[in-house]
Amino acid sequence: MARLSRAGPPTSLAGPPASRPGQSFQCRRAPLRRKRSSSLGLAISRFFVCFASLVAGFFSAGPIHAQSRLDWMTSRVWSIQDGLPDQVILSMAQTPDQYLWLGTRLGLVRFDGYHFIDYGADLAPALHDFGVDCVLVVRDGSLWLGTQGGGVVHLFPGGGRTYNTRAGIANGLIRALYQDEAGRIWAGTDNGLYRLDSGEHFSRIDDRGGIHGAAVHAIVGDGHGGVWAGGSRLLHIDASAGLGTISWQEVALPQQKGSLRIWSMAKGSGESLWIATLGGLYHLPDGVGSVATKEPRVLGSALSLLVDSHRQLWVGTMDEGLYLLSENGSVTRARAPDQLASNSVLALAEDRSHDLWAGTQSGLTRFSATGMHLTRVPGAIDSEFGSVAVDADDSLWVCSRRLTHIRNGRMEPVNLPSITGFAIHSVMRERSGAFWVGTLGRGAYRIAPGGHIDHYTSEIGTNYIRGFLETPFDGVWIASDGGVANWRDGHVTSFQNVPGAPHAPTLSMAAGAPGELWVGTYHGLSLLRNGAFVAAPAADALGSHAVSAIHVSDDGALWIGTESGLFRWHDNQLQHIRLEADMNAPAILTILEDGHHRMWLGGPTTVVRADRSSFESLAAGKDKRLFNPEIFAVSLETGAELGSGAASTAELDRSGGAWFTTNEGPLHIQASNPRHDGAPPPIMLGQVLVDGERVAVKGPVILQPSAKTLVIDAPPIALSARPGLQLRRRLIGFDPDWVAISPLQSATYTNLPAGHYTYRVEASWKDAPGATVLELPIVQRTHFYRQPAFLVACLVALLLAIWAGHRMRVRQVMLRFRLVAEERNRVAREMHDTVVQGCIGVSSLLEAIAIRHAPVGADDVPTDEANLLNSAREQIAVTILEARDAIWNLRHPHEGGNLSNSLRSLLDRITTIQGKRVEFESDGTALSLNVEAEHELFMTVREALHNALVHAGAEHIRLSLRYVTDSVLVSIRDDGSGFTAGSTDDRGEHFGLLGMHERMERIGGTCRIDSARDRGTMVELHVPYERNVRTVRPEQESR
Repeated sequence: MARLSRAGPPTSLAGPPASRPGQSFQCRRAPLRRKRSSSLGLAISRFFVCFASLVAGFFSAGPIHAQSRLDWMTSRVWSIQDGLPDQVILSMAQTPDQYLWLGTRLGLVRFDGYHFIDYGADLAPALHDFGVDCVLVVRDGSLWLGTQGGGVVHLFPGGGRTYNTRAGIANGLIRALYQDEAGRIWAGTDNGLYRLDSGEHFSRIDDRGGIHGAAVHAIVGDGHGGVWAGGSRLLHIDASAGLGTISWQEVALPQQKGSLRIWSMAKGSGESLWIATLGGLYHLPDGVGSVATKEPRVLGSALSLLVDSHRQLWVGTMDEGLYLLSENGSVTRARAPDQLASNSVLALAEDRSHDLWAGTQSGLTRFSATGMHLTRVPGAIDSEFGSVAVDADDSLWVCSRRLTHIRNGRMEPVNLPSITGFAIHSVMRERSGAFWVGTLGRGAYRIAPGGHIDHYTSEIGTNYIRGFLETPFDGVWIASDGGVANWRDGHVTSFQNVPGAPHAPTLSMAAGAPGELWVGTYHGLSLLRNGAFVAAPAADALGSHAVSAIHVSDDGALWIGTESGLFRWHDNQLQHIRLEADMNAPAILTILEDGHHRMWLGGPTTVVRADRSSFESLAAGKDKRLFNPEIFAVSLETGAELGSGAASTAELDRSGGAWFTTNEGPLHIQASNPRHDGAPPPIMLGQVLVDGERVAVKGPVILQPSAKTLVIDAPPIALSARPGLQLRRRLIGFDPDWVAISPLQSATYTNLPAGHYTYRVEASWKDAPGATVLELPIVQRTHFYRQPAFLVACLVALLLAIWAGHRMRVRQVMLRFRLVAEERNRVAREMHDTVVQGCIGVSSLLEAIAIRHAPVGADDVPTDEANLLNSAREQIAVTILEARDAIWNLRHPHEGGNLSNSLRSLLDRITTIQGKRVEFESDGTALSLNVEAEHELFMTVREALHNALVHAGAEHIRLSLRYVTDSVLVSIRDDGSGFTAGSTDDRGEHFGLLGMHERMERIGGTCRIDSARDRGTMVELHVPYERNVRTVRPEQESR
């Protein structure tokens, strides 16, 4: 925040100044009369005579202009309250990664523009134990640090090294460090000059030329390989200095009051050298051989020097502030508390953005070319927001409870003792030259060019005046806490009590068509037309927003600033334009439009400027990414807040710039914003917290399954004051889209699902292409019982368990089958050895008896006994046959697999035993039935064949097996005796036929029997494939 200097004492109002020729001063009452006491009138008359003389003197004020570059630089201060570990800054330097490093009494501090971090104590304890007196960044980007008693410390990526007495440095209090053109490191101490030649050991230089015990507090190169060393003496060491005897010269400086003490040096143009001493600033114009002269414009002791990239010299002093010596010879001075944290400036540095940094005894200060200039008015921060008014001569009037006039770069407070206790809140110069003064409690005053003074109080409606507005057709409008009033040709008309009046403090005014006035209050927008408040569609559409600013553009559009943002009324349509992303707050407090159709919008903390067409495009719904305004971060750079609540809190000047009121004084913004070049700032990983614990990051962040919360801090390194920095972050693999963030905003994630992610942050300038990127891989591990390998192992184990269970089941079934088979074989053996053998024995006896009683002749008739015997023989034969069948079945249980082969095997056995042939045929594509279905069908066919052979006495049997589309068909036809319905009980066949039906029903099939006496029998079996098919196997057979 550049500050205009105060020249001379405040204007005295002790007596009336001499009037100019031809001018008369008198006080006349306003047209609306009211009685006053004579003593009060006399006092007021005397006051206005004095005041009119003062105002008349101001009419010739010159324009406000910059004295030098410093006047248009904004300053910002950091102190302990902002996180600075130690307020005394001894040295500074910026590394290639853009960090700013501060040497303090408590150690080394790293600054990224947002955070101050204590650094390096773990790498070199001497930094914390002794503090850092000087900081040097060498060509490889590493840091060399001089401590206050611990020697020299070298910090490099991943480590550090300390050089102390064991490395050849006898005095550990290091005052200066320097790297020469050969890459060697020089170190100056309170007692000796050292140089690191071998990389391991410092060699003392000063005792080789007979210098002995020189105190060295500053070292700079001479541009030719030589070195200037200053402390208790000023020495020049020749470029040819080696490890042997060196060549040096001592340069005398003018005699000072005390002993010589050089604190800093800076190489100027050519061979010149600037020297900062306790006795002041000295200049050696041509190096060795020239005579040093003192710079008289720099007061006090000089402590620090810097020649910036513009070849301007910055001089930090003790108790006298900061000086800037420009190449054109001008000198500008910055002092505390307006621009500096302290008037003792111990260190200076310029960063890559050409901002200047000043380390003082009370904090850190940055000077930046932002195009803004804040003039602090004493006492303004303790008062409410006032107003500004640009006079016809481009001088400025500032109202903030008291009246201040700024002209020719000088700020002059105006004391008005006659209105003590009543604040001046607004002023305005009419086109006619008349001057208006609005107060809080005493109404308004109008001072005519001829010196006549009118005082208006009750005529206005209230004595609390908020502002003035002059229009070409309607005279002067007066805004007050009670409404609006109009002055024209010496008459005041109040509209405070007319129907439809808002009855609220007037915050803003704007003239529409002749006879029209738009009025903004806390309750919305009103339209005064030809002396009456009328309904307005714009007011109805806007609603009850607090209207802080109104502007009518030349195309008839109405622009409205409210606490909710910017509105535009055009073509009977209200459009809401949101600018929170650019202004950091929705409220719009001021609206201006200059002659280039650029609109200036002021919010609580920020001013944006852009062509009106850009705002019109936003109102029309165009892509906001194309909106690229100039941004002035007022609060961020100055700490001040923009004002509101008055009708004139912002005003254009005559040079294309604009003035704004703040809580600390008037702020001026230039017509053109300084150009900012360069890539976006780098993004560095700050800290990563997992469940509140900080973790070291040397690769991907591995989160254990129990991790619940992840916090990532990745701020940009933004030392510059350049506005418009945009940051966005995204956790790729988790966040669906990008999220805009602020530089101090951390990212927090809770309960991340297991997986691999990439945390990505991008930084870019709003008004420039390109972006810098930071990526951090993150792996969220899962519990072992959720890992794929574990799930696969569980699946394999389950399959093995199923397989093992199946094997066990199969073994159990096979065991049971084997036991059953063994039991069947045993039963078969027992039947063969007992029942069958017994039946065979009985059959043999019956055969023998039959032979003995057989008839001899052909005509012999068998007796009844013979017939019974023959029946017994036949019965026993059948019994033996059935027993053998049973034995065969026990030893050869049907296991399924091929029905056709099973039936053939059965028929072959029948042919062998019975001696009868059965015709068999098979047709169709064979489908393998399941074991149960095939067994039941086989047993049913066997029962039918048994009935045909044994009971029907058939001579010819035909068996047919056919595979059709959806079933198996089996038919058995014989030419036996047959039977009729109801006769089966007599033949003992009832249970056999019933069993055939039951077997077929068990497998979902049917059994149909067609028979008649002496006509044979037809058995048809039908088995559907549904639920009975096992596999498909084509087979075409015919027999």
